[in-house]
Amino acid sequence: PDELRITVVERVPAGWARRDPGHVAVVDGTGRVIADAAAPPAGLPEVVGLTGLPELGGRIAPAVATRLLEQLPTELRDRVGSVVVMGGVAALRLVEGVEVRLGPAVDVATKGRTTLAVLTTLGDAPISYIDVRVPGAPVTG
Repeated sequence: PDELRITVVERVPAGWARRDPGHVAVVDGTGRVIADAAAPPAGLPEVVGLTGLPELGGRIAPAVATRLLEQLPTELRDRVGSVVVMGGVAALRLVEGVEVRLGPAVDVATKGRTTLAVLTTLGDAPISYIDVRVPGAPVTG
């Protein structure tokens, strides 16, 4: 009872959102704005479609945009250039330009594994999108 224990947990950047042409907000996996920067951090996806961008310490809306990134397999997450969540529907844009249509942000890990399987199967075949809204029946175009 005479002891106070404090645990510090570092917040890890998960993505970024543009404030204006010269500033971005860096957000963690919970959607909390953890830093402001002059340029996007290398290797992190852009979060698009936010209803507002709070000041440092606030949470983005919808926060599901960054939470779903944490559910993706690492191999896929490393290829995400941007994530969009609008009206409860999520999509990714991979750095190579392919759009991944996730649909509702549920069963994201399975949809991510399905996306990787499709990308592996197709190899270098040119595609513009992969639709994994129904993970058991992916569609490409």
